[in-house]
Amino acid sequence: MGSLVGKKITCLIEYATNNFLPLILVCASGGAHMQEGSLSLM
Repeated sequence: MGSLVGKKITCLIEYATNNFLPLILVCASGGAHMQEGSLSLM
């Protein structure tokens, strides 16, 4: 996720806020490292 994607997300949040629209963001960037960390904690 580069700076362009961050800028687009920021613009989306500002647009939704200014127009009183609901906004749901789903973050699914955990990947293999996130899964390895949770398995090692078990």
